[in-house]
Amino acid sequence: MTASRDRPRRGRSSVAFNPIDVHVGSRVRQRRLVLHVTQEGLADGLGVSFQQVQKYERGVNRISASRLLALSAMLDVPIQFFYEDADPAMPGAKPEEERADQPGDPTSGEPLGRPETAALVNAYHAIRNTTLRRRLLDLAASLANASGARAGKRRPTKSLCRRRDR
Repeated sequence: MTASRDRPRRGRSSVAFNPIDVHVGSRVRQRRLVLHVTQEGLADGLGVSFQQVQKYERGVNRISASRLLALSAMLDVPIQFFYEDADPAMPGAKPEEERADQPGDPTSGEPLGRPETAALVNAYHAIRNTTLRRRLLDLAASLANASGARAGKRRPTKSLCRRRDR
């Protein structure tokens, strides 16, 4: 047996990731993006490299209890925030190849993990005029309906913002 067989393989392999670690990491990323904090900024505050923050966000490395406490203070959320929406009955860890569409991955189908979602939410809430905000939401819903119709998907056409007292 050679020494190379004893060492873990580098690069992409079938390394298993714990789904809870992936979920907690995606929540870190989601909150960081909402607050407009860079990975470098978060890393500086934690005293780690930005690559370490990347590993935390992807669930590759587990976040220790003390580090999670520091993250909750830096990101101004309670520790429970990182576990919200986690399925307590999550199945066992999956190989990396099966994780291609996980929350927090910017290429994933999960919209909350995307940077443009955080930018859109921040811009929306920066609009002080409630009528303009309603119009923007109606526009977004209309565009979604139009793109869904082209793809053969039906989406609700009813306005999401209309007040019931009208």
